[in-house]
Amino acid sequence: MASNESAADSTSMDPPAPSPSASSSQAPASASAGPSKAKYPMPLPDFVYGGDRLRKMFPTRSLPAELNPLCVDCDDLDDLPLVWFGVLYDQYKLFGYARRRGWAVKQRPDDEEYDMLLTFENLVYKYCEKYGLVIQTREVWGTAKLLITLYSNRDIADYTTRHRDRARKTFKAMGYAEDEPQWYLDLDEEY
Repeated sequence: MASNESAADSTSMDPPAPSPSASSSQAPASASAGPSKAKYPMPLPDFVYGGDRLRKMFPTRSLPAELNPLCVDCDDLDDLPLVWFGVLYDQYKLFGYARRRGWAVKQRPDDEEYDMLLTFENLVYKYCEKYGLVIQTREVWGTAKLLITLYSNRDIADYTTRHRDRARKTFKAMGYAEDEPQWYLDLDEEY
């Protein structure tokens, strides 16, 4: 991937496009484009259970091709190790986001105190109703905090660019920096 990758491409899940210089070349189709040209779909890699190869790769801004179902030839999405795209849990950012949208729930109607658990439940419901994405919390490798996530690598086939853009906009509206949303390996994955 190019070193000048923009932050907007950080959640890119589509196979990399051929470079402009390769597509404008007049070389015959049988000519080699060099060792850097990836071929999709690639075979499903052998993931060693009990190893730590994948744990060392995460968190990361871009989804590795070997975990992207659009790039890997796999019969069952469950064959791919599960990774989540999201941000680390911050109750103040979540609560502020819910309150600004009128989704915060008070402990009692006549009280100024809010109930965080009911607010989170209402946030999940209202957000899904409005945008079609489910806000979830997940345990992941590399942090003791929960991850707030909207989708995983196994959801990619079901979501469009519109969904991925909505996720980025949501994290920004919650108060997270543009570089905070990343891919994390699910805690149940032992690779």
